[in-house]
Amino acid sequence: MRGTVVRLLSLVASLLLLSPLAVYAEESGPSTPSVPSSPSAAAETSTSPISFDYYIYGYPRTLDQVFQMDQDVNLYFLVTSTDPIRQVTASYNGKVAQLSNGKQFCFDRFDCRPVWDTDLRIDDFPASEDTLVTLEATDANGRTQTATMTVRNINLKQLQVALTGPETLQAGEPFALDYGVVHQSLNIYEQSLRLAYDASKFEFQSAETLQAGTDITQQDNGTEGLLNLTLSSYNPDYVQGPVLRLRFRAKDEVPDGTAAAMALDAWATTSGGTLLSPQVSFNAVFRNVGKSALLNLIAAAQQLHDATAEGNHAGQVPAGQKAILQTAIDQAQAIADDLQATQPQVNLASVALAAAVQAFRDAIVLRDPITFDYYIYGYPRTLDQVFQLDQDVNMYFLVTSVDPIRKVTATYNGKTAELSHDKQFCFDRFDCRLVWDTNFLLADFPAGEDTLVTLEATDANGQTQTATMTIRNINLKQVQAALTGPDDVNADGALEVDYGLTGNTLEVYEQGLRVQYDAAKLVFESARTLQAGVNVTQQDQSTEGLLNLSLSSYDPAYVSGPVLRLRYRVKSDVPDGAAAAITLDAWATTSQGQRIAPPVSYSAKLHAVDRSALFGKISVAQALYDATREGTKVGQAPRGAKAALQSAIRLAQAAADDASATQSQVDQAAIVLDKAVASFRAAIVPQRDGDVDGDGKITANDLWIAVAALGIRSSSPKWEHVKYADMNHNGRIDAWDVAAIASIVHSGR
Repeated sequence: MRGTVVRLLSLVASLLLLSPLAVYAEESGPSTPSVPSSPSAAAETSTSPISFDYYIYGYPRTLDQVFQMDQDVNLYFLVTSTDPIRQVTASYNGKVAQLSNGKQFCFDRFDCRPVWDTDLRIDDFPASEDTLVTLEATDANGRTQTATMTVRNINLKQLQVALTGPETLQAGEPFALDYGVVHQSLNIYEQSLRLAYDASKFEFQSAETLQAGTDITQQDNGTEGLLNLTLSSYNPDYVQGPVLRLRFRAKDEVPDGTAAAMALDAWATTSGGTLLSPQVSFNAVFRNVGKSALLNLIAAAQQLHDATAEGNHAGQVPAGQKAILQTAIDQAQAIADDLQATQPQVNLASVALAAAVQAFRDAIVLRDPITFDYYIYGYPRTLDQVFQLDQDVNMYFLVTSVDPIRKVTATYNGKTAELSHDKQFCFDRFDCRLVWDTNFLLADFPAGEDTLVTLEATDANGQTQTATMTIRNINLKQVQAALTGPDDVNADGALEVDYGLTGNTLEVYEQGLRVQYDAAKLVFESARTLQAGVNVTQQDQSTEGLLNLSLSSYDPAYVSGPVLRLRYRVKSDVPDGAAAAITLDAWATTSQGQRIAPPVSYSAKLHAVDRSALFGKISVAQALYDATREGTKVGQAPRGAKAALQSAIRLAQAAADDASATQSQVDQAAIVLDKAVASFRAAIVPQRDGDVDGDGKITANDLWIAVAALGIRSSSPKWEHVKYADMNHNGRIDAWDVAAIASIVHSGR
């Protein structure tokens, strides 16, 4: 082993003495470099193509790097080939220049070689544009090879900056200016700013940076009317765009119409040197708008709003009036806060708010209204309760007001009845009062329908008040059926709809149901009774989209409430937002004979849930889990990591399999799984530099592979097999990489 390492170290040393430059020979072909059987085999070479490298200011560059040009420059090209090079030309912008070969370039004190050089003039390259330069070399055998490089004229004669802010200013109000660099692509490390302003009109308040990695390192505003700032930016390097916000306050005494200006000088240290900016200015005009009247009106309106309650009693406003006034207040406040608002806009806002305040005051209840309450069978009811009428009935109304009530009428179905006021109703043994009463006859109300009854009361001052109530003729020759279920259902999910009778007081022994549903969207699965003693005695679903059922109940007899649950499966291909409708006709045999129910219907909104992305992520995660072992070697995960990943996969699978899961729940499950996969990948033991064969150690075998890979670049198809030999991360395997690996092997680290 030690002898092998010594031979490799000798080979590395000879390579370093030969040249600091990389060996650029690269064999073509997709196969992985083989490990030579001996040092002599590793030294064998084959015919190389013509290759190009160039040098600027004494430093090497590669052709894939964009050369940023800001002045005339001389470039040196090292053109290598098996045969001597006879001619090299450079073509760009329709011009062909022949390179000269009369100079030498010394790579170190012992290595000087002839190079091809040419002068590039900045005037030949359009400013701020990229120009493609084509190099062509011809060797002694007439063989030619071309290569390309990009030259960018960055035109760094000046730095362009901008200072932006509002066009109009309000005396006494704050405002902000934004500073930044425009139209340049160099990294800027430091900037110096000198801003001159009129201290009789402006008061400087603060400065803050707008980009991460840029800081204010110096700030001097000790001289009135002059602000000096220094900005530094390193990580990330600042290039262009708004970078600094300066906050000022306009002074109170500046007259309306006064013009105001600021002047800024800037210079910057960039990756291309120090650049100066032409002076830029900020100009604005003072437009002093009187807002005190508007602000006073806003304060008064807000106080009125907050002090007034909503309701029907004196001093209150009807529901919704406070929201209307608050909207008007907010709109007026927006104008008051707008530094660009003109005097006409402020005046118009004052007028609009004053009108809203007046409308609010007009809506305030000046006195308690007339109120209605009614009583049936000795029990109190409220007018918002639907009264179910099944026979002629006498109703008592308690009508109260500040002033005596003179008249009460009830109007319904085109008929107006005047209520009598000659009876008393006792609320308890000590409280009996006069009430208004009337008889409602069953024949005056259509069977099975709701009828609106309008009550009107008139007091001694002629003030009138109306109220409404709803009377429903439940007409026991009919029964009322109901279908209930969820409002929203997912595609491929379960839909459960409950059926039952409502408002029924008779015993029901048998029911017949005819259920129609949309078979294009729903698949019937089952019917299940919900009450003890009720059974499904017949079920016919032979016709698609139609279900006929018979229910029987005797002990105990069914009366009302949910009695049957119909279960459907929503088809998977329904469009998102589609509606699924179910219609039901029912009839019942009761203790008083057969009754028929009017048709009832139910509809649910369907939602298509896309689970494909989640299933795909689960598949990827499971494959990663199956392919990864736990351990401490390269490519293995720490102990316990697989269990955590498997737990995340199971949770995601549960969400994917849940037919009731919403799209947001499915998406959230995918996000959680992504995080678990990312954490698992991050925990896998990585392959380190120098461990070329990936066995977790740096050995002589890694060194042999690195030697065999000399000259291979990151653009080569072989790169993936040898990339861990690139110790200095310069995108190619060179002698320095081999030396680094040899040093590690020799030291036994």
